Parts: sequence; structure tokens; C-alpha cells
Amino acid sequence: MILLLLGTSCTILAYTPVPTPFPVDYIPTIIALTDQAGQSPVSTPTVVAIPEDTKPPIPTSTPEGHNSTVGPSPTPLAFNPTATNSPIPSATSTTDLSATPTRRSTRTPTITPTPTLPFAAIQIAEPGPMSKVVSPLQIVANVHSMPSGSYHIEIWTEALHPGEEARLLYRQVQNLISNPVDWVFLEEEIEFELSRVSEFGQLRLSVLDQYDRLTFVNSVDLILLSMGPSEITPRDMRTEPIVIRQPTKNQLIQGGVLIVSGMAKPTQEFMLVELVAVDGSVVGYRQAFVTPAPDGSYVPYSVEVPYQVSSATWVYLRISESGTRIPGIEHLSSVEVLLSP
Repeated sequence: MILLLLGTSCTILAYTPVPTPFPVDYIPTIIALTDQAGQSPVSTPTVVAIPEDTKPPIPTSTPEGHNSTVGPSPTPLAFNPTATNSPIPSATSTTDLSATPTRRSTRTPTITPTPTLPFAAIQIAEPGPMSKVVSPLQIVANVHSMPSGSYHIEIWTEALHPGEEARLLYRQVQNLISNPVDWVFLEEEIEFELSRVSEFGQLRLSVLDQYDRLTFVNSVDLILLSMGPSEITPRDMRTEPIVIRQPTKNQLIQGGVLIVSGMAKPTQEFMLVELVAVDGSVVGYRQAFVTPAPDGSYVPYSVEVPYQVSSATWVYLRISESGTRIPGIEHLSSVEVLLSP
């Protein structure tokens, strides 16, 4: 009986596994490390118990170039089974679609507006340029008035073939009161007679101030007929043919030189610039050379006009253009300025 009990006890002891501080799967690794430790003297790391359900980290070998036999054994980092891995940053940036886009401020260039062209002081609405007109001539126009001044209506004629002398066919003078309205509306019928079947003609309107100085002139070329129907062309161009930008009205000018600039629609290569005093004397003049545009549009001009006055003098700065076929001024603009030595 005693032998039977001892045999049974030995059998139980032989097959009961001895508990170890390492998982069963990790024992071969421990044996291999122990065998390697016997070959090279390294410090024995402190053993840390690792749960069986957690895969143990693979131990790293000590670099061969640094074998330390003196001092305390290095302690490996303890494995924390509750630690969580940090999220790996994404290489793709995310965009909040609900965010309101913000426009970056940019430097906007300042645009200087171009000054508009002023209305003409004499606006001829009818007849239009190169209209074929049979008597009577119907005139529709607006004229800028001058206090105590006057306005003139003239019709000039010349033979269609250049070379013959031009003649004045009609003239009418109307005086203005001392305090007139700013604009005078004209609507008249003018009877005329021709010695030929047709002639080249020109309708010319002028405004003079109280000292009989020309201040504004505008004209339109016509074909005058002694018989047949009239053919009136439209005229929608009511801006000033000669625009004076500088100097401005009532500006004081000093130093003996007046700088004049502006825009014009010339038909010739020069315009006459004059400074006319109250008594009609010219205290300064100069020709402004321009090149007419092929399409008849406005071109800039600029000229320096020397003058001589002994005291402060009010003058009219006048810029005019004369005709090539019919003599006299076809277009004239003016502005009153004060000249000082």
C-alpha cells in the first residue's frame, strides 16, 4: 500500500507543471538568450512579469561596441498593458467645408476717371453736316448767351469747284439783354437764292460779348440747291469741338507765360491761341500744332503762350480754327482769365 501511494505521488509530481514567471511560449527565447549570455558577459536585465494574453516585446541586443561590466544593471522599460497608442498624424489635410472663406486683401489700383467732354456753347441740331438744302433753310440750335452781348447767324457760299471767291449769302444779328437766360433756343427758316444750280455752303453761328469780342463760334458745311428736295443728315455731336482743360475760368495767371492744354477735333494741323483784352488788343498769341486723327476723334494739345501786361488784366483766352475753303473762323472756344505780370 505504501509503495502504491509513493508511486502515485511521484506520478503526480512528475506531470504537474512547475509554475514559471514566463509564459510557456517564451521559454525557448529565454533559453536562447541564456545561452548567448554565457558567451558574452553582459548585464542580466531585470525580469518583469508579463501577462500571458499580451505578446511580449522582442528584447534588443546590446551593441557590441559598448559592453559594460561595471555599475548597476540597466533596467528595461516596464510594459504597460493599459497604454494606448497615439494616433498617427494623417498626411492628408482636412478642410472644414462649413467654414466661411475669407478673401485676402489685395491692393487695388486707383483709377482716375477721365473728365467728360463738355457740351458745346453753340449746338447746331439741324441741319447736319453736308446736308442737301433747298430754300428755306430750317435751323434748330441752342446758343449760350452773353450778358449785353449778341449772336450772329451767317450763311456763306462758294462754287462747288474750288478757286472762286466765297461770298456772304445771309447775315442776321440779334442783341442780348443785360441779364439773359443761360441758353437761347433758335428755330428759324431762312430764305436764300442761288445763281447756280448748287453751291458749297456753310452755316456759321457766333456769340460776341458786350465788347464785341468773339467768344464762341460753331459751323456746319452744307450743299445748297436751287431746286429739288432737301436731304437733311442727322447731327448728334453736341460736344465742344475745341475743349480747354487748362486754365480754368477766372484763374489767376502770373509769371508772363500761360500754359494751355486740352482736347480738340482739328481739321488742320494748327490752331491759333490768343489772349484778347477788353479793348480788343492781343497781349499774347501762339500757334498750337496738332495732328488730326484719321477717324476724326479728339486729340490732345498743349502749348505755352507768352504774354505781356503791366497790371492785372482780364482777357479772353481764345483757341480758334479757320476754314480751308471759306475764309473766317469755323470753330472757336474761349475762357476768361486774369493775367498778372
